[in-house]
Parts: sequence; structure tokens; C-alpha cells
Amino acid sequence: MVQATEGKKDKPAHRVLLYVQTAEDVSILQDILTGIGAEGVVCTDFGDLCWRTAHDVDAALLTEQSLVDGVLPILAEALLSQPEWSDLPVLFVAAGGAESPLAVQAMQELPNVVILDRPVRIATLASVLRMASRVRGKQRQVRYLLEERERQEQRLRQLTELLKKDVKAKTETLTDTMGRLDGEMAGRALAEEELHKSAQMLEAFFAHTISPLVFLDRNFNFVRVNEAYARADGRSPGYLVGKNLFTLYPSLKDRAIFERVVRTRQPYRAYAEPFAFPEAPQPGVTYWNWWLTPLLNNLGEVRLLVLNLEDVTERQKAFSELQERARQLQQLTLELSQTEDRERKRLAEILHDDLQQLLAAAKFHLGLLNRRITHDTPSQETAALVKDLLTQAIGQSRSLSHELSPPALSQGDLRETFQWLAQQVQAKHGLTVHLEVGGPIELESTFRSFLYKAAREMLFNVIKHAGVSEARLRLRRRCGYVCLSVSDKGCGFDTRELDKVGGAGLLGVREQIKFLGGRLKATSTKGRGSLFIIAVPDRQKPLDRRQTTEDARQKTVGVGPRAYPTSATPGNHGVGFPNTEESRLGSRLPLRVLLADDHKIVRQGIRCMVVGEPDIEIVGQAANGREAVDLADQLHPDVVIMDMSMPLMSGDEAARQIKSQLPQTRIVALSMFEDADVRERMHQAGAESYLLKTAPSEELLAAIRGPKADGDQ
Repeated sequence: MVQATEGKKDKPAHRVLLYVQTAEDVSILQDILTGIGAEGVVCTDFGDLCWRTAHDVDAALLTEQSLVDGVLPILAEALLSQPEWSDLPVLFVAAGGAESPLAVQAMQELPNVVILDRPVRIATLASVLRMASRVRGKQRQVRYLLEERERQEQRLRQLTELLKKDVKAKTETLTDTMGRLDGEMAGRALAEEELHKSAQMLEAFFAHTISPLVFLDRNFNFVRVNEAYARADGRSPGYLVGKNLFTLYPSLKDRAIFERVVRTRQPYRAYAEPFAFPEAPQPGVTYWNWWLTPLLNNLGEVRLLVLNLEDVTERQKAFSELQERARQLQQLTLELSQTEDRERKRLAEILHDDLQQLLAAAKFHLGLLNRRITHDTPSQETAALVKDLLTQAIGQSRSLSHELSPPALSQGDLRETFQWLAQQVQAKHGLTVHLEVGGPIELESTFRSFLYKAAREMLFNVIKHAGVSEARLRLRRRCGYVCLSVSDKGCGFDTRELDKVGGAGLLGVREQIKFLGGRLKATSTKGRGSLFIIAVPDRQKPLDRRQTTEDARQKTVGVGPRAYPTSATPGNHGVGFPNTEESRLGSRLPLRVLLADDHKIVRQGIRCMVVGEPDIEIVGQAANGREAVDLADQLHPDVVIMDMSMPLMSGDEAARQIKSQLPQTRIVALSMFEDADVRERMHQAGAESYLLKTAPSEELLAAIRGPKADGDQ
């Protein structure tokens, strides 16, 4: 493309658009432009070239080979769309120079084009670029002058408008001033008359108001005293003027408050403050509301203090009496709730300890009877029917017992109570409850029962009205309150219709919350869910449950396993080590079983059931947990059938102590509770099996025999 090269010279940088065909041409042109101090901007396509012509460039360099038919008019349109001051020089390199057809078309189409004959000399290119730069510089000067002229004209228009407005405003102001001066002269006379009337009214108000009112200076000396204040003090206003307030009524607390008002220049209000006259103790303690207001001068400093008082002794006495009645009402509410809970628990205990045990025993004996009438088909069918009826009766009794007094309420920690409630709601109604409890929360039984019933009612409300399968229950301690919340993402409701939505159960909870000194808040948005929050006073401090449990364990379990004599023989089960599975299998002795149940009829049923079993022997019976531990220590049984609920010591604690003393003895837990938590507690205590008392006798016999060892048939 180039015939010769020249030495490089330092020149001011020029930005030139390059639109050439080959990378080789780009490289050659870049070298040439760099040598003359210019910068080449390579355009990737023709659209990029047209777009860049609107930017700050000095020239555009095109080669004949890079163009296709029909593009020059597009470039011409892009150049013509530039501002009026802009006329971008275009350098067109053609093999035939000005004789080239494209060169002729370029000169016709483009407004400012220079045709260069290919190959191009560096000197020629440099000269053309300098010329283009000078032309472009003059164009930019024209642009600057045009813009400056526009700015000056705009500024001139603004100043003209401002001058017009200023003249108009001053004319109007002068007119208004003249009229205002006339009005002020008349108004001043009226104001002086009104001020005189106001001063008279203020003086009359100060002198005759029934509220005690005084003016004090910065040092708390009386400046003015009205009749009501002097009468309350039993002195005349003239006697008090000039004397110091805290000399007459010493109070370090009140003096600090007055000094703070002077220092901060902020008013202060006190409510129901007690006061006793030091020189006249007969009236006793009185109660006052008082307001202290600073009056400031022009410099913002306190000039005077206004002290206004209100006697609220009778009101405070009435309020104290109301508080006492509210406390009594709250106490009655607690006692009523406790009575209700005790009665529910008593009925539940009757159902569990009497009715359910009788039904379970009847089922045991029915099983024995059924085994004796194997050849009497009608009698077996009748026995099966009676067994089903007993099973239904036991289930109904258990359900009613749980409804009256859920077993989880006996737990001290509310976390366990609500976990049980969540499981029950999931099992009965299909509502998944996500539980969040902030640490162990232990309350007295009344509050624990109330929170349980409140949570149950709110969850029932979600089940009936929200139309969702999930809810969230949170329990926290906050600022002296126990806070319980239930939220869902259901259909929501209008909180003004809370009584209709909540029903009688939730309404009763709301009323009981008021009596307990708590509050209920409900928020809801249609289609976005609801939130119920209950806050009741925290009546018990958090306990260190881990330490309490450890202390109880040390008191009941002891410090280690007992030692046993080592001179035991296979047949001697009263002394020595427990009868192991290996010794039993070797000697084929019957399994020694200890029955532990507080219901005699249940023990008799189990005994009758195993009488005909040659491999099982009942060696003892215990009516409470403590007796079970002692008999196990004496008899060393192979199996202990342990009731979960027993007096003196619970079944899980008795099982734990027996396993610590007799590791080889198997524990078969027997209970009326079909509860996963109860089952887990017994397993943790060491029970190998957990059966319901209503289970078939075959399951109990299988649990007594345990897993078969190798060689058993």
C-alpha cells in the first residue's frame, strides 16, 4: 500500500477511523499512524463505522476493497446527520485514485472526501491528516462559539426575566408596605387593648384557679404564688414569696429534677408522686401530679419556672383499690383454672387407674377363657366379639383420658408438652406444626395448662379456617412475659370479625388472658395468612433443668452398681449373679419373672395367663416402683414386667435402677399409654420391649421369652 516510509516524528495524537479489508492493511496503517503520532480506531463492520462518525474523531480512512455496493449512501446519511458545525473529513484510498468508479461515487455522495491514490505515501498521508486535524479543530472552535453564544443568550433571557420580576415585585411590595403601615397603626391600637384584656384575664386565672400554681426563679425561690397553692400549704401567698422551695420542702430527688430542667431547658412531668408535709403529718401521705415548665428569655436562657400541681390522692387510692381487686380477680381465675385442671386430672386418673385397668384385666381373662374353649366355635366367636368391644372401650377411655388431662401436661418443660401437642394435631387432623421453643421453659401447672389450651385452640382455629396443611408455633421468654404465637399462610380473615372466626374456645382464651394480666394480639391479611400472639406474665424463673435432673438421678440411683456374691450355683436364684441366658439354656430352668404393677387385678390376669406355661415362673409381685427395685435386688429375676405408671417411683426410674443393679435382667414395659415419648423413655431406661396392656397375650408371652438363642426350637 505504501511506496516509501519516512522517519517517525512526535506529533499530537489524532484519532482516525479505519475501515479496511485485511489485517495486513490494518497493521500497515497502524504503523503509519503511530509513526506520525496518530491513533487508529479499527471499525469491526460498516455499522460500527457509521456509529463512530458521531464521536470525537479527526477523520475516517476507507479503502476501496473494504466497501460493497450500496454502502456509501448509508455513510453519507450518517455524516449528514451530524451537528451543523461538524463536517468529518473522509480519506478514501483507491487503486485508481480519483479515476476509480468508487472514488467518483464517493466524491458525489460524501460531503467532505479526499481521494488518495494507492499506494499512499507517508508524507502525503501525514499532510492530509494535518489538514484534516486543522479543519476539525476549526469546526470544534465553531461549535464552542455557537454553544457559548447560546449560553450567553440564555443567560441574557434569564437576567431579563429576573429584572422584570424584580421590578414588578418591588412595585407590589411598595404598594403593600404603604397599605400595611396604615393597617399596622390601627392594629397596634387594637393589640394593645387585647393585651390589656389578656393580662387581666391571666391575672384573674392565676389568682382564682383551683389548681395550685407558682412562679419560681432560677434558684427555686417563690416569685408568685396563687391562693390555691398557699391554701394547700396552710400559709398566705405573701408569706411564701421570696422563700426557697427546697428550704421549706427539702428533697434531694426533686431538687435534682429541677436543676436538670434549668440545665436542659426541657419541661418535666411527674405523676402520682407521694408527698407528706413535714410540719403537718396528720393528713398522711398525699399524691400529686405536677408539671415544671421553664420560661426562656430572648437569649434562650431560663428566666422563670412555672410549677403546676394537681391533687390525685383520691384517684390514687381508687386506683390502688382497683389494682387489689384485679389481683383478687386474677387469683380467683387462677384458682378456678387450677380447680378445673385438678378435676380433669382426677377424672383422667379414674379412667386410667380404675376403668382402663379393669378393662385390660377383663381382656386378659377373656384371652385365658378363649384358650380353654378351642373346640367351641360359637363361644370363640362370642369371645372375639367381646374382645373387640373391650378394645373399643379401652380406646374410647384412653382418648377421653387424654382429652381431659393430656399426659404431656405432667412434664415440667413446655417444650415437651408442645411437642406432644404437635404430634397429636398431626395424627388427628393432618396439620404439620413447626415448633420453635427458645430454651427450657418451666412454669407452674396452672400457667402450663393455660398455655397448652391456648395453643390447642389457636391450632384448631387454623385447622377450621386457614385451609393450610402447615402452621408454626413459637414459644419465647421476652421482657418478663412468656410469649406464645401461632402463625399460618392461609386465607386470612378480617380482624374485626375475630369473635366470629375464633368461636367460643378462642373467646374463652381471650377472657382468661385478661384475668391473668396478659394480652392477645391477632393480625391477618386476606390471602396471606394470620398471626396470633399471646403474652402472659412470667411467673417462674428459668430453671437449670440439666442440673435438676442430675441431682434427682444422684438421689435416686446412687453412686454405682452393687456387688454380688460370686458363689452362685445354676439353681440358686436367690443369691449370686442373675440367672443368665447361657445358664438358663444349659439347665433348661423356667424363666423367673417378677410382676410390677400397682393394680392387683392386672397382676392376677398376667399370673393366670402364664400359669400353664412350663417355661415361665412368677417369682414375685410388686405394687409400686420402690418395691419392684427391692424385690429385684432380692430375687434376681430373669425378666421384670414393669408398668410405666406406678406410685412411689415411676416405671422408667425403677427400670433404670434395676438395670444398673442387674444388667442381665430383661425389662418388659407394660403400659396403657400408646405414646411415642413414653415408649422412648422406657427404652432409654433399659426396657427391651414395650407392650400395651391391651395387646394379645401371645405378644406378652413372646416378649417374656425374648429372642431365641442358637439351638432353641
